[in-house]
Order: sequence, then C-alpha cells, then structure tokens
Amino acid sequence: MIELQNYFVEHRLTLSLAESCTGGLLSSQITKIPGSSKYFLGAFITYSDSMKTDVLGVDRQIISEKSAVCEEVARQMCLGALRVSGSDYAIAVTGHAGPSGDQVGVVFGAIGSKDGVFVGRISGLEDLSREEIQKACAKRLLLELYKFVKKSEVPFANK
Repeated sequence: MIELQNYFVEHRLTLSLAESCTGGLLSSQITKIPGSSKYFLGAFITYSDSMKTDVLGVDRQIISEKSAVCEEVARQMCLGALRVSGSDYAIAVTGHAGPSGDQVGVVFGAIGSKDGVFVGRISGLEDLSREEIQKACAKRLLLELYKFVKKSEVPFANK
C-alpha cells in the first residue's frame, strides 16, 4: 500500500472508489496509512441499488435485468466514481459476500481511468466467509490497481 500511495503522490494522481459488497473496507485500507489525503479523494459506499443508480448513474434497467452483481454494473459504478469525483483513477466492486444465497462469492471489480475501464470477476471466493470475501476483494483490487499504474499490466488479465 505504501508503494501505491507513493506512486500516486509522486505522479500527482488521484483515486476514488465505488464500493458495494466491501462496505468501505477498501476505503479503510487506504486511509489507515498516513498521508492518504494527498491522493485519495473519497468513496461512494453504494450498498443499495438506488444509491448505485442515483449517485453513480448506474442504469436501472441493467440492474433490473441482470442484478446489481454483474460486469456491466461494476463498469458503470467505476465510470460514475470517475465522473462524480473527477479522480484520475477509480476502483469499483459489487458482489455477493454472503453468508446466504445462491451466488455467494460472485464478485466483480472494475479499475478505470480516463483511458478506459477494465472489469473482471474476482475468483476463488466461493468457499470463504463473508469477512474473508471482503478482505480478499480489497486486497485483490488494490493489487490490480498497483500493477496497472506501476507496471502497465491490464487489470484482471489473469482471470
């Protein structure tokens, strides 16, 4: 995390987040490090569908047809975070953290900038607890962002 923060500060870049199933955990991971205010603009904790649509501009029809847990919603959440915050980069996450339901562990993340948005399903979550899913998602998304900005690796390329 320190290396990611240093890179953002050194290059005068900004970051925003749109979180659903992680409920602010990504934000917490970023803000627990002193100096995060130099690059982190803030987060949208859009847990409900109405917050996704009203705040971030996610298309209601997509949620209605496919649910809030799909690639399209993750992409639109990321685009909304970029647009509303004016940040250089954004991360979005939407999924089912459980503990009940038939799609527990289905999570989609998105990482974007003015150059485009990359979306992918975060794998390997199916047998984890709710807290473990949230932690694994936060860790993976921050790693994907780091690889994207530091090494120009396409996020979610290794699905």
